Amino acid sequence: MFPYIMEYTDNQIIDLILESAYSVGGYLRFTPTIINKRGINFDKDDCERFAELISTLGICDVSHSQNEPLIRITAKGIEMIQLHHGYSKYLESKKMDNRVDAEIKMLTKKNIRLKNMNIVVGIISFIVGFLLSDPIKNILKQWLVGDL
Repeated sequence: MFPYIMEYTDNQIIDLILESAYSVGGYLRFTPTIINKRGINFDKDDCERFAELISTLGICDVSHSQNEPLIRITAKGIEMIQLHHGYSKYLESKKMDNRVDAEIKMLTKKNIRLKNMNIVVGIISFIVGFLLSDPIKNILKQWLVGDL
């Protein structure tokens, strides 16, 4: 029988790395065995690629010792674990925040348009009310009919 090897996305692997670094707390020697334990075929080149990626994302500090990366979770990485329970959920949360922000901006623009329309309607109502008042009606009648 062939062992079952599950396919993981980069974000899921970052979640695994983040969890491992969070559980250790200090520096973690980032070797393929950490990820291979999960049934993922991971080699030294993958470790280097992901070490650079998590360093670029700012979720782990990376240094090298004996040609192996050492990783340590940063404050940003700790926040991702504590608030979002991982990198993947952090990204989902950011997408949701962006959607909500876009919706808020759209509703704000609509609200401004409605306020402007309300002001225009108020001004027109005032003018019409003024013109339809009895003293002004009499003045307009006299002017239009003319008192010859």
